[in-house]
Formats: sequence, structure tokens, C-alpha cells
Amino acid sequence: MGILDEGYSEYRLENGLQVAMQSTPTKTIYGGLNVWCGALNQKPGEDGLVHFLEHCIMMAGTNKYTPEQVGQIRPLFGAIGASSSQDNTVMPFGILSEDIEMALDFVSETMFYPRFDEKYVEQERQRVIREIFDRRLGVHYGQVREYLRAVYGANSPYIVETVGDAEVVANAGIDDLKEIHERGFGAKNARLLLVGDLPNDIDELIEHYFGNVKEGEYNKVKYPGIKKVVNPCRMHVDAPYFLNTTHPEESSAGVEIAFICPGREHESYYAVCLLDDVFGSDPNSKLFKVISEEKGLAYQISSAYNSDANRGIMSVTGLFPAKKYEEAIEGIFEVIDCVKTNLVDEKELNLIRRRADYASVKALEGNEQRLEMIISYLERGVTLEERIENLRAVTPEMVREAAKICLPDKDDDTYALIIKDPLKAI
Repeated sequence: MGILDEGYSEYRLENGLQVAMQSTPTKTIYGGLNVWCGALNQKPGEDGLVHFLEHCIMMAGTNKYTPEQVGQIRPLFGAIGASSSQDNTVMPFGILSEDIEMALDFVSETMFYPRFDEKYVEQERQRVIREIFDRRLGVHYGQVREYLRAVYGANSPYIVETVGDAEVVANAGIDDLKEIHERGFGAKNARLLLVGDLPNDIDELIEHYFGNVKEGEYNKVKYPGIKKVVNPCRMHVDAPYFLNTTHPEESSAGVEIAFICPGREHESYYAVCLLDDVFGSDPNSKLFKVISEEKGLAYQISSAYNSDANRGIMSVTGLFPAKKYEEAIEGIFEVIDCVKTNLVDEKELNLIRRRADYASVKALEGNEQRLEMIISYLERGVTLEERIENLRAVTPEMVREAAKICLPDKDDDTYALIIKDPLKAI
């Protein structure tokens, strides 16, 4: 059973809209329309307009429906929303299978034919401005931004904020929203995904509701990758948000360490995936066993490997007693040394592979999860079966070599570390 088994189809309409869908023996349908228009597609002076546009798409009416009618249709969905990111705007939705025509009509109308009703645009303008200021509350925001600049560099596309600039949003006119919509929301720049109990005439319905969308231009962002931590550092910042006011001595300090790893195109990619499990992301990882169970320094500690958007980066995060964070950091590098020196036991690796197999196959049991697997296939060109096979081919020696490539020694000048210490100012 895989994402390319019976019931899967993939094609483009004449206007360029990419369609990928799969029939499943369910009573619901999960879908999404993705448009490659995000914060990175904005021109100078447009910071926040895609975010503002996303709000207006959902609330300010369409050519066919007034804002009030839009408000009456939305509750007919089991789930629906819209969000914008650095490189796209997406509208995911879940419905009963009997509502497929309603859903295709509504999604096409809202995403491609927005009305921009003035009253509702002003309403959403205030909500977006409030969201921008809420996002930037407190000292934590500034600390995170400084840390991200150290890892990626101040001008990196990977750290461009999606919420935008409040002043730009406050001064934007409806014509500004129309201009960015006209520039980015075309069929060639979009993808429709559907998974579930699809009707026999689904192709005709898609053609009816999306076939007349203007072509537009393909504007998907190409990320540059990241070859090293731009400004290796050790940041020690005051973290009053972690202070236990009742028992200050029991306060926890947050620690994060980030370092660069090979990405998906590298021959060691699957070894790095399993290294992440062995090292810190699996429930039985070496980090958890040593730092949490043996040393008792954390309730939770984990690693995470991110290979999206043409990057390869791994991070370690954990909360530790504020008076013992140095001991915890020493322990992390002890585990790193162990993983770089010793071969992982074959039985342990097999258990990790089995859990990876389980997670992959389990994802196929729901329409929403299966849709995510289809996205993964479309973006990476690797089927579920191929991924499982590649992971099974990884040996203990390959994991150790990946560790030597990825994991830094404590004295290396190749990583960024931040300590969020609630006792720093006390």
C-alpha cells in the first residue's frame, strides 16, 4: 500500500493548474489549494501584504459571494482555513464527500476571485495589525530573532517573517492587495490536492470550477541552501519567562544548539535521518537515555532534523535546572562524542527502522495524512516505498559516518548555542 497505488492520478489543466488526487474508501474528503505566493514573493515596501491578502481572501467576499454569504458557507465545511508562509498561501479543507462541489466552488472563488469588500478589508486590517504586535511581545521575540540571525544570517530568506510590517499593512490600499493577487494567484502557480471518497465525475468538476482561472506566471521560490552556521556563538540571555516565581531555585533554563547537516540531495541523507533518531528524536534516543534517565537533568530533551527548503540543519533543545545547564550542555557533548565514536547496535537500529515503518504506513490510514505523503512525493520525487527501502539500507557504519559529518565537538566553531536563563539577572 503506497501513495501511487490504485486510485492516484496527477495531471495539469490547460491553464497550468497542477492536480493530484487519490480515491480512498472513506466517507470524507480532505484537500487543499496551494498557491506559490508568500512573504518571499513580496517586493520592497510590501512586507505583510501576502498575510493581509490571506485574511481578505477568507473574509472579504468573492465575485460570486458577498462577505455575508461567505460567512454562511464556511461553517458548511468540516474544517477550512487559510495561512501564508514564506513561499506559499494555502487553503486546506475537510468535508463530507457529498459536499465536494460546494467545496470546489468556494475554494476557487475565494482564492482566485476575491471581492475585497471595503468594510471587511478594514476589519481584517485591524486584525492583522493586532496579530503583528501580539507576535512581537516581550523579550523572547527579540532573543529568538537574534539567535536565528546567528544561525542563518541577517538577510537569509529562511528567517523572513510572514506576519509583516504593521505600518505597511496600515497604509496598504485595496489596489495594493489586488496588485499582489494579480501577480501571484494564477493557475500555473497553484496546486490542487484531493484525497478521499471522490466522485466519478471529479475531473469534470475540477475543470468546471478551475478551468477558467487565468494562467499567470510560475513564481515558486528557490531557496539557496545553507552551508554553515553564519555566526557561530554562545548566547546567554535573561529569560524571566522561565522563572518559577514560587520556587525560583527550581526554575528551568532553555538550551538550544543548532548545527548544519547534509540535506536531501546528499548521499548520506537517509543515514542522517536515522542518526537523528539514534541521537535525539526517537523516544529511546541516546540523548534522552543519558540526559533525562541517567542524569535526571531534563524531563524532555530531543533533536530535530530539518531538510525542508533545500537546507540541512539539526538542533538540540531541552529544559534543564537553571543551576545545572552547564552540566546538561556537557552531557549533550558527551553523547555526541559517543555517537561519533561507537557503532549503534544493529538491533537498536532495527527497532528505529520499525518505528519509522510504522509511522510511515500509519500516515496512509487517514486522508489528511495521506495528502501530506502526496505532497512529500510531489516535492521530493520519492515514494513511501522508496523511502522505507532507503532507510532499511542504512548500516550502523553509515550512521556513525553521518555523525562525524553532522555533530560538532564542543570546541568546534561551527554551531550556535543559546541559553535562556531565568536566573541570569538574579
